[in-house]
Amino acid sequence: MFGCPESDEYGWSTGYINLTLFENSRNFIWNDDDLFTFEPHILGPYTQHAMQMNFCVMKSNITILDDDGDEDDKVNRTWPPGNYCIYRTGEECPFGFNEGSLNIRGYNYSLGGNLPHMLFDSSSNFALVYCCREDGKVDQSVHLPSEFPFFLYLGPSTEKCQEIDKMDWKLDEFYLPYDNNSWLDELLPNFLSHPTHTSHIGLPLCYYQPIRKRECMYKTDDGASYNGQLNVTKYGNPCDLWTNVTLDFTSNTQWIGEFENNFCRKTRLDPPSCYINSTRSTCNIPECEKDSLSVFGKGRSYNAAKHDEQNMPSYVLDGLIRTGPSYVSERPSSKPWYLLNLEEYIEVHAIVIHRQKVWYPLNNRYVGTYVSKHRWDFLTYGAYRCDDNRNPWKHKIFRFQCKRPIIGQYVSVKNYDITDPGHEEGFLHYFEIDEIQVLGRSTMCGRRLGLITGDVYDYQIESSSHKDHDHQFTFGRLFRPENGWCAKPFDNVPWFMVDLIVPLKIQGVELQGIKAGQNVKLISSFNILYGIDRNNLATYEDPKGTIK
Repeated sequence: MFGCPESDEYGWSTGYINLTLFENSRNFIWNDDDLFTFEPHILGPYTQHAMQMNFCVMKSNITILDDDGDEDDKVNRTWPPGNYCIYRTGEECPFGFNEGSLNIRGYNYSLGGNLPHMLFDSSSNFALVYCCREDGKVDQSVHLPSEFPFFLYLGPSTEKCQEIDKMDWKLDEFYLPYDNNSWLDELLPNFLSHPTHTSHIGLPLCYYQPIRKRECMYKTDDGASYNGQLNVTKYGNPCDLWTNVTLDFTSNTQWIGEFENNFCRKTRLDPPSCYINSTRSTCNIPECEKDSLSVFGKGRSYNAAKHDEQNMPSYVLDGLIRTGPSYVSERPSSKPWYLLNLEEYIEVHAIVIHRQKVWYPLNNRYVGTYVSKHRWDFLTYGAYRCDDNRNPWKHKIFRFQCKRPIIGQYVSVKNYDITDPGHEEGFLHYFEIDEIQVLGRSTMCGRRLGLITGDVYDYQIESSSHKDHDHQFTFGRLFRPENGWCAKPFDNVPWFMVDLIVPLKIQGVELQGIKAGQNVKLISSFNILYGIDRNNLATYEDPKGTIK
């Protein structure tokens, strides 16, 4: 959920395949846990009847970091020996790998972007093609990128994930409806070594994340979000293990924080520190490099989990910090959330949460932060994570620093603390936020072009026909009180066209249905045509050759 293993300069590209079960099919199960505590690492979105598989693709072992022709800027990389699997991307597997395939049947599918090699034999059947190797010891650490989290498939002959330098791993399984093991062909990830649900198969995914943490602190929150591994005081004395510190906040469950091993952490006092013989001692943690980021959020639109009238969600974006009331979710509420609409594409670097009330039951002990280009992606695991799920503990300011800048329009915050609604029902924690500040840079993209605001005038809009006076093309705008646009019943090729006057880069099209009483009219499918000559429009394709 954090993107590809390395930055874009290394030549990574992305693609996806959307899988939709037929209406009479069973639902996805996804995982081996209950649906309440399920918090996946793999990017979606996925629902009970559909999912999106996302891919990071690199089609060359030679990466050119600079295009000036200098041989020193070329990196020639090979896959190390080991016991793991990857997707095939070229005409054949890399040296040292053997090929296998998993046939996927019974889905409607659509494709986009750059994809690994797949085999298609009908509108509902295709095969994922794997490259696997088992020529090394799984416990012998190998060198692969270690800057960002990523996935490999479990090797063909192992129950453990391949060890990788500077990375921790966790074995995840993602389940797909599946009926016949004979559809497994040649050398594959170790599918059959793990329990499967009835008529499902678990894809064995090894999730890797860097061991190394950020070794600096931000003054924004006075080091509250520091989770590095410094474990000596500013005088060079080794810190005691937190488990040996006999203070209330290290043992009481209402005070649990990110107190790992003997690493320096910010407690109720500033700055980050540790304890020696129950005596607090300050740690010398350098300040992170200052960046020239703008603050976004104030006055923007939002959505939020249920609340009471005294704690409105609008308070989160009023620009007032520790002045006046804050937003508090209703109770009980499992996984309460808050969604901020930035109303344009922002390159998000960090999300800062301000709070007023940090005592039980207003605990935020397992908080996720997400950035996406679509409003509800965070509810279906289709949004990119900014930071790991973190524990803000009793801190009134906490900075979620994104692992890498993420471009998106929507920022969401979700509290996962006590996610099982069957456990002490009625005693789930409240979710309280005083203010959200998004730190980043404007991309000057993603802004609405004027069909809502009226900056696109009626004379710029045309249509093939209109049903009647109440459904004219001038009503084809979002959030208008009129009935919207509708073509004549016998218009066999209906179209709706907007003249933007000057050439622009279009990043998306948003549609809204028509609701009249109990009746709702929605568009089931459409094509997008574009161009600078109305008599010579091209159909949008993604990937090239596939009409979107």
